[in-house]
Amino acid sequence: MSFTADCAYLKPSKRINIEKFIRLLASSFATSNVQTFQSQIRYCDTFDWCLFSNLLTLHSEDGVWHLLSEDGSQHLSTPLMQEKKYFYAGDFPEGSLRELLAEIAGHRGLLTFLRMKKSSRQIAVLNSDEKTVSRVSFSRYALIDAGKNAFGIRMLVELQPIKGYEKENEEIKAFMIENGFKAEPQSWSLLEEMLSHTTVVPGGYSSKINVELSNAMNGRDAALAVIRSLLDAAQKNIWGVKEDIDTEFLHDFRVSIRRLRTLLGQFKKIFPDETVESLRANLSYLGRLSNKTRDLDVYLARKKEYYGLLPETLRDGLDDFFKSVEKARRVEFSEMLGEFDSPRFADAFSSVARLIASVASLPETENSHKPVKYLAGFFILRKFKKILVQGSGISEEMTDEELHRLRISCKHLRYLIEFFSSLFPEKEIGSIVAELKCLQEKLGIYNDLSVQMSYMQSILSHSTHSGGMNCGHAAALGGLIVSINADKIRKRESIESAFKNFCSKGGIKRIKSLFALKTDSPC
Repeated sequence: MSFTADCAYLKPSKRINIEKFIRLLASSFATSNVQTFQSQIRYCDTFDWCLFSNLLTLHSEDGVWHLLSEDGSQHLSTPLMQEKKYFYAGDFPEGSLRELLAEIAGHRGLLTFLRMKKSSRQIAVLNSDEKTVSRVSFSRYALIDAGKNAFGIRMLVELQPIKGYEKENEEIKAFMIENGFKAEPQSWSLLEEMLSHTTVVPGGYSSKINVELSNAMNGRDAALAVIRSLLDAAQKNIWGVKEDIDTEFLHDFRVSIRRLRTLLGQFKKIFPDETVESLRANLSYLGRLSNKTRDLDVYLARKKEYYGLLPETLRDGLDDFFKSVEKARRVEFSEMLGEFDSPRFADAFSSVARLIASVASLPETENSHKPVKYLAGFFILRKFKKILVQGSGISEEMTDEELHRLRISCKHLRYLIEFFSSLFPEKEIGSIVAELKCLQEKLGIYNDLSVQMSYMQSILSHSTHSGGMNCGHAAALGGLIVSINADKIRKRESIESAFKNFCSKGGIKRIKSLFALKTDSPC
């Protein structure tokens, strides 16, 4: 018997001899013979805890997977007998559970974070007609592979009613409470208790920046706090990149590296120039080595969308294109893994840790000891003013390269605001970041479309000269380029609208007021 929303859960409120209690139950109710069961329970979630964040748990027992809400109001189940190291929403049979997983987890891999062994003794309670009115399972749970110091053993009683016999089930429950058991709110309490014996922390990783800074900090101390957080995020994703579980590991790794580069490049004169230059060179290498793999991941992620952009008569022509992309991705990924395992990678990555370790010996710089809130306001406002200049002439005449530079500036501004968000009112910061994110995403999509068009045009041009492409493949790529270009035109119009919204008179006043400087400029 697995956890369900219909079950009542009880646990001993004192030391109880289960053999004696089963005999006591049998003396008060008609019962069947005791049956014994052994099973294993496996709990899964994504690396960034998508299910936990939505108050859901996913677990399997005896080949059946269960998706449960914390309050017990939702319970979906489906059989899936195959055993895999990592699961994905698409591995499950079609149905409500798969749909909900796909909606919440997307293409992220489902990783096992806890295993338990379950030993149960089940007894059926009968009525006068010898019909089963309830099943009572006395289950002992023990952790599996939770580490040498982990110790977790728990007794839990599951009271499963039979439809139509709810009254009898309540009588059994009352009897058990009178004789040494107490009700458990939900099966989640079992999971929480077992997790307390491990090092697993649900929600322990998030791709979002979450660094608590204080107004008492100086620029260098605040920068180091952010650097530690970003370095930790990058390190946590490396194993997932190597395992190739899903593309978000590489994405989050790259974002952490980009954020580090932004902090060192935009939060100026905090560390000595030579230290910053060396670090930025290493970080540039760390970001650059995965560029090609990430670009190919984007094409593969849009595979279904690409097919949908073409009429059915042209879709078969994309098969060769995606075969070539998948082959190129395997090659690029292999080369990238070689770099990840290289001494150069290890040295470049550890250079950030060396900065943290040696900070006490670094000389003071112009802004190292100035108040962080003041510095944050200055650099945020300076970047915002640059964006106003870059976007002042936003129109159809603005080149793709100019839009690309505007996108980079918007990204830098968003990172700066997120780094130091804890120093400013949460509501105002949230509103600004939401509008900025909207503008940045539109610019990012537009840039991706430009890159994709250039890539497809280069393939088409090369194959046309070499004669290595069949007509169907060429027609499909040509049709895709036309569709992407039309999408680019639509996206460009939305960029202008989003920019004017973010940089409206009210928006400018709000940002200048929030990040206003109270003393002389630090630079």
